[in-house]
Amino acid sequence: MRRRQRKRPASPWLLAVAGVSTAATLLWAQAGTSASARGAAVITIWSFPSPRSMDPGVAALESGLMAVGSLHSQIAAVSGHPAARTTFALDPEFIAAIERARVGQSILAAVRSAEMGQSGGASRELREVLSREVAVAQGMSATPLATRFAAHAAAARLASSGARTVQFSHADTVDFTGSAVLLSLLAGGYAHELAGLARKHLLSRQDVQLIATAFARACGDVMSKMKQATANGSVEVLALPSREPILPLLIDAAGRNRQVPFTVAVNARADAAAAVDDGLRAARALQPDSAGAGLLSPHGAYDDATAALLYERQATYAVFSERVAKAAGGASVQAHTESLAAAYHGYMLDTGKNEKLPVLFCATGASDRLEALADDVPATALGDRVSQIALGAWQDSGQKPDAVVVLCLSAAGRLAARIDRDAALSHLFSVLGSGAFQSFTPKEYLRAHPPSAAAYGFSPASDTGGFGLWMGSANQSSMWNALADARAAAGGDASLSRTSVRAALLRAESGYWYAAVRRPQPRAVSERLLADFREAIAAIYRAADKPAPRSIAPVRWDSTAAPGD
Repeated sequence: MRRRQRKRPASPWLLAVAGVSTAATLLWAQAGTSASARGAAVITIWSFPSPRSMDPGVAALESGLMAVGSLHSQIAAVSGHPAARTTFALDPEFIAAIERARVGQSILAAVRSAEMGQSGGASRELREVLSREVAVAQGMSATPLATRFAAHAAAARLASSGARTVQFSHADTVDFTGSAVLLSLLAGGYAHELAGLARKHLLSRQDVQLIATAFARACGDVMSKMKQATANGSVEVLALPSREPILPLLIDAAGRNRQVPFTVAVNARADAAAAVDDGLRAARALQPDSAGAGLLSPHGAYDDATAALLYERQATYAVFSERVAKAAGGASVQAHTESLAAAYHGYMLDTGKNEKLPVLFCATGASDRLEALADDVPATALGDRVSQIALGAWQDSGQKPDAVVVLCLSAAGRLAARIDRDAALSHLFSVLGSGAFQSFTPKEYLRAHPPSAAAYGFSPASDTGGFGLWMGSANQSSMWNALADARAAAGGDASLSRTSVRAALLRAESGYWYAAVRRPQPRAVSERLLADFREAIAAIYRAADKPAPRSIAPVRWDSTAAPGD
């Protein structure tokens, strides 16, 4: 057995799930009802990522728009169906950014006071956020406000793709910002007193002042409603590690041999622990059961060292991708059948001597298909597909009474921008609460169905299979080496004691950066993202009072991916 750095006392919740406290297990099991014969139980997990914007004010607006849009719609929909349950996986930076928006510390103050230039990074980030984070309510699309917003958003997307002929004046920025935020508020059921502004042909700075006040108030209302939803049990808050690093790569390069092409061992287990601690702390603060919280591993990424870390940091359970559970399947018919059923129940995972971590697995394939639903399908399509998935999972599991399908969905996906978003969510939660099958949060499910299957470890994997999306090319190796060098210059593990260095490290360790250079997108977009990454690395040196190197993460755009990864 592997040695543990620190042994924690087992929590009563963990002991009960592990079968140590039989009385407590029976008590919790009575809270659930027997599984329906018409489908597997369903757990829906919606991920809310950290803001991508480097500017704190733009980040506050970015997360605030998602709060009054997607998050508020989710809360309203599930609250309308008492038997339905859902789960929010919240990045702690997302929560912190909403709090800044709630107290008026968003970029809206600079926009209305004309203090923000039109050519800087904050202005560029603002236009990018406004062009992608806004849903227009039904009945508003023909208003002058919505028409101008659509034109501004199209121009902003052209500018993001490298079109240098697109220029925004300050008046354009005021109107674009005000119209985007007002449309978001109206779509979320807020700021009805400002609906008359939709008929104006140009918003003024005074209008933006009114909109900013309404926006701050709405952000506070969303957070209050979320706490109410967690208190009544319809919502559980699940932790995300801060900035969503790919934990196995950060800890031990996913256990890959150094001879595997493009492998860089950052050896930043302490940083991964800090990101996990941030996520667990934030999740516990938002729900009444503050004694424990589960954690969703970003991109479902797993290796044995990651599981051991999560146990050590006192996650009450963890959620990984189904591709982790299915990785060991063989080629026989029986092996194929067992592979289909592998992810449809919980496991008790050994992470060390007498140390067990309850784990669940996201149905990655089914979740991906849900997120790929076409924009023109009816609003009922999402809920109807979930019903089909629940039935299929129950059949694939051998019709086991504890069968469960865990759907991991992005709150920033295509659904968030649908004009009929509220109707789609309402139908989904009506299906989840209909009694055709059971709807659970992860903690409820594990209490009702304590895992009986034991696991002694799995092969490293993620929701993409391997880890080549983040560590699979020469360009990515250059980025990982830049991170490792900056971390060493800052003082390694010891640097985490300095708040500014810690924050800069966690930002630069986000898995977002390392996937950016592999995405199919215009070269101008990739180059700008790489420039932002270099700035994130330079911020580590500045925070540590060290000079940054002249060249950070040099790349060649013709480099190829590692074969077979």
